[in-house]
Amino acid sequence: MQPQHSEITYAARLRAHGATVPLIDVGVVEHGESAIRSVPQVLDWFEQLR
Repeated sequence: MQPQHSEITYAARLRAHGATVPLIDVGVVEHGESAIRSVPQVLDWFEQLR
């Protein structure tokens, strides 16, 4: 599944300001399900900052 246009646009905007922003495929799912699938990855990222 290809990233949606808005995901590509937002990632590009963040990268333009120096952020390292990967787009991660969580499967062919609706927006709400993609959030549910990504929360564990987000939590891992925040824990690495500690």
